[in-house]
Amino acid sequence: MHTIRKPLLTRAHKRKRLDFALAHRDWTVEQWKQVIFLDETPILARPSDAHKIKWTKPTHGLNPKLVVPTVQGGGVAIMVWGCITTYCFHDLVLLDGTVDARGYVTVLQHYLLPVIEQYFHGRPCIFQQDNAAVHTAHEVHEFFHAQHLQVLDWPPHSPDLDIIECV
Repeated sequence: MHTIRKPLLTRAHKRKRLDFALAHRDWTVEQWKQVIFLDETPILARPSDAHKIKWTKPTHGLNPKLVVPTVQGGGVAIMVWGCITTYCFHDLVLLDGTVDARGYVTVLQHYLLPVIEQYFHGRPCIFQQDNAAVHTAHEVHEFFHAQHLQVLDWPPHSPDLDIIECV
């Protein structure tokens, strides 16, 4: 048995998800092939098994197989960035700690722009990223605008709609 974690969706979030679905329901496969899905995530050196629940009788004592060791502070994590398209899975990029807007723009310049050049050859492409603060920062918006790149208007709290979350 394990717990399932899902973002809390308010009525407004549900409305935005429905609006997104209705706005994109007639998109063709060719239109979805233009989308590049981007994200970054921490990879934990000691992933947590805290969500697993095991029942044992108090009279049986502490079974070492059921003990999950913990590390103070949660353990070591590295941050990685990646993107996927219909044409490729980009190699994961190791990031230096957490990334602010300036660092994210640097990642996009060094790793995203070459993907566009190599796989899209001047064809239009659209970028999908969640609504993390770093993604919605003014400096990041300016980068996409300066590069004449379109960003998909993504509904908040919707990782279940994002294919990169399944990779």
